[in-house]
Amino acid sequence: MSRDANAICDRCGFQRKHHQLRKEWDGLMVCAECYDPRPVHLDPPRIYPEGMPVRDARPEPAPVFVGDNDLQPEDL
Repeated sequence: MSRDANAICDRCGFQRKHHQLRKEWDGLMVCAECYDPRPVHLDPPRIYPEGMPVRDARPEPAPVFVGDNDLQPEDL
């Protein structure tokens, strides 16, 4: 497209040169006077990890019940 091509601002409707228009975050092609940056509250929140995970972690063994006696892990 030529730099001399005419275009219409999607917000104000005035005729501008195509190279003077910018694409907004919502997809509109607007002139410099109508340009509105993306509002900060529309950005997703930044989530950070709470710490390093334990490498090769294993769950604590569940107690094994045999009859009336409780078998503990140290008994094995």
